[in-house]
Amino acid sequence: MNVTGKISIDCARCGKNYEFLGEEVNFEKTEMRGDDQCYVWEKQYDCVKCGNPISIRYEVCISPDGKVTDKKVDVTGAKMQSDEFEFN
Repeated sequence: MNVTGKISIDCARCGKNYEFLGEEVNFEKTEMRGDDQCYVWEKQYDCVKCGNPISIRYEVCISPDGKVTDKKVDVTGAKMQSDEFEFN
């Protein structure tokens, strides 16, 4: 699976912005849901400015013809500003 675009989040405590580019993230295969292949990317770190713990869990399922059929993004300790990831 090829991921392009980016997501952007702000620390919930101090507002520091973080961007993650599609080329820099590593989605791993998880399960099949019917004919759809699901993937997950997880990231946990502390804000470099204030030390606030931040975690991201991004799950996506792709149909055999390449369409996103399900997507769930959980962010703790930060606020999602934009999600521009594209999957192909």
